[in-house]
Amino acid sequence: MGLLNHLFGSKKGIAKELVMDDKKRMALWNEHLTNYALREKLSKHFNFGNVDKALQDFETTEKVLRQIETLISPELVNIANEEKTDEEILVDLERLKSNSEIEKLSDVVVSVKQKQSALLKLFHGILNVLKVELHLIRLIRKKPSNSRDLLLRLFEIIFHQEARLYKVFREQYFFEENKHIHGNIVRIARAIILEEEVKEEMETDEEKFVREMVKQMIPDESRRRYRKLGEDIFFILAEMAGAPMPRGEDITEGIKRMEGFMKNDEIMYKIVKKFRPKYDNPKIRGVILAFRKAYNLGHFEELESEFAT
Repeated sequence: MGLLNHLFGSKKGIAKELVMDDKKRMALWNEHLTNYALREKLSKHFNFGNVDKALQDFETTEKVLRQIETLISPELVNIANEEKTDEEILVDLERLKSNSEIEKLSDVVVSVKQKQSALLKLFHGILNVLKVELHLIRLIRKKPSNSRDLLLRLFEIIFHQEARLYKVFREQYFFEENKHIHGNIVRIARAIILEEEVKEEMETDEEKFVREMVKQMIPDESRRRYRKLGEDIFFILAEMAGAPMPRGEDITEGIKRMEGFMKNDEIMYKIVKKFRPKYDNPKIRGVILAFRKAYNLGHFEELESEFAT
């Protein structure tokens, strides 16, 4: 039985005891997170631009599929005893969470102070995705008539869905001021994997305020007042950073300048005060924290087109 099967799989029937020490458990999990970069790279072999070529040279594609499969350790996720029909695999495929659902779950993990419940759901999602991925590879090897669609779906799962599932475990996605949030996620995730008791602090009123504001700053909440406020703040910062950039200049330089302004408390205070003159200092601080978290979560990515001429 794989580690994730043991922790998050079905509890029906007689549960098998997992004989695996703490060091082994963490090594498996950390290795899996590291291996993702290679599986992501391998999946490009059958992305939309390459899928037809991949079907023509199916021998090479099979080798790539085997490489991807071997990078998911059976000690982590094991489907050896799961015999599924082609139809059952397709049903499981359709049951997977959408990209937006995974994004929202990741946002919850980052935003709430008590993270165990959301992390458990995220781990369940990882197990489900990896099991479907392994079954899908088996199915594609049979070369069914819909192999092209299945390869594209497999690419989508690896390249997009898995990336979103692992995002909260990547320190590079967190601003310096939010590194403690990443550290807390890693701490609780470790306790879950080792089946230890999780100790969490209660959420303060300010943290609840920030969390609710971040939820209202996601792109599909454009009619919510905090989404509009977030957009207004972004546009001011972008203008300060020189948007739109002169033709031929690297827009990433402008974005870096904007992120520098964003990290400056004095600049951010003046911007928020401009749009919310009646807010007191604690509320302004809450808006600043919420905006930075929302930006860190990618809620304003589509607005970066402001930097293009």
